Amino acid sequence: DTRWPGFKDWASYLGFGCNPRFSQGITPDPTEAIRDVLPLVFGNQKVLPAKDLIRQLGIELPVLDGGDYRSQVEALLLSRNDQYSWKSLPDGQLSTSLSRALIRLHEDGILRYSLKADSIHRVKLTGRRGNQILNDISEFSYKP
Repeated sequence: DTRWPGFKDWASYLGFGCNPRFSQGITPDPTEAIRDVLPLVFGNQKVLPAKDLIRQLGIELPVLDGGDYRSQVEALLLSRNDQYSWKSLPDGQLSTSLSRALIRLHEDGILRYSLKADSIHRVKLTGRRGNQILNDISEFSYKP
């Protein structure tokens, strides 16, 4: 019980979550952390295939989808055989927290996504309860 307040404060400070004003909890939301590393992820490029963006984000922020830390935690959770074990998403489907961040950055005009069903680089955004909310995102463009 002494770790939770510190975790909430640091998650919020580092851009991986937000503290709702009238709640004891925290909402996982890496929007600000992603916004901070987008110049590194895109470099001189203005457009990246969706899977390349996700891979680069995982390198810069290893707690996100595809990142080393997240992969290690998921593997550990998958190895458990109890009611709380991890249920992995299908290939190409992003976590709800990463999906939420990408949608927010799209709405802010920082990132724009293109939908193309015939691309091999497609990803799917995930909403509540694992429901897919946007399919066939093939590339992202960056506007600093």
